[in-house]
Amino acid sequence: MHSYENKELDEDVLSFMRMLDLNTQSLGQDNIRVLLDSNRVILACAFIEYGEKQSEIFVFGVGKDHQGLGIGKYFAEKVLNELKESRCCTVVVDPINEVALMFWVKMGFNPIPDLYNNLGYPKLNLKLN
Repeated sequence: MHSYENKELDEDVLSFMRMLDLNTQSLGQDNIRVLLDSNRVILACAFIEYGEKQSEIFVFGVGKDHQGLGIGKYFAEKVLNELKESRCCTVVVDPINEVALMFWVKMGFNPIPDLYNNLGYPKLNLKLN
């Protein structure tokens, strides 16, 4: 497996990074992103903005064949930067499993005290400013 942090990424991974920059489709909504390859979903992300101060990423997933390459991390950073540029102060995520929980914790998110989803995982937030 390759990692986005690895300086020697192979051409396939670099190609996916370029695809994220060039071909992410918004599906008619500014807050829904889908990356397709031959009509197969590689990555999907959706978020909602609650006024100017808070947003929630409520869908975020990378297709199984493309996990572990750093594509999710790269795209999450792009979305978080976009939200920061729009003056969002706090982003909330609601992990659905241990993998998602660890992903968002590695991205700098922290548990919201005493707030858990119906699966027992803590909701997480990240202060952008």
